[in-house]
Amino acid sequence: AAALVAGATAFLTNIFVARIMPPAVQQYQGIMVIAGTGGALVGTLLFWVAWAGVFFVLTLFFQGKGSFRRTLAVTGYGYLPMVIGSAVSLAIFWVFSPGIRVAPVTSMEEIQSAVAALTHHPVMILSGILGIIFLLWAANIWIFGIRYARGLTLRNAAITVGVPVALYVIFVVWSLGGPA
Repeated sequence: AAALVAGATAFLTNIFVARIMPPAVQQYQGIMVIAGTGGALVGTLLFWVAWAGVFFVLTLFFQGKGSFRRTLAVTGYGYLPMVIGSAVSLAIFWVFSPGIRVAPVTSMEEIQSAVAALTHHPVMILSGILGIIFLLWAANIWIFGIRYARGLTLRNAAITVGVPVALYVIFVVWSLGGPA
């Protein structure tokens, strides 16, 4: 479900971005949309496995017991809040994207500034903030899931989940606050 919502978001975003690109790039709009949508679908699934892998490896430091398959399952359960958050972000983008004004790009050199302007638009920043909120909700589920899936104490499960989630949140906040 998370991959499908991410794919829909990527589809909509890539169509929007393709409209502001120069004609030389617009002729590849179909490829951009397919690649972006496919990348979001596959990327979401890879992120799921990556989160589970990180949690599994970190639990080894706490003598965690239990299978990777179980860790993968509880990590998947934790994706439910992110599905909801992604759907909310998609709805917000759908409603407010007609009001997003980014100057059309006339040359390849202007692409970076146009993408930066789009990335730092309030709608996109709101989407990033919502993503963090729903990730923290997912982390709460992951803590309890990892606790039982790997036989850890609540403290050790919180460390296992909290460290990578905190690093990811720092990265996202840094990305949102970068130069416009």
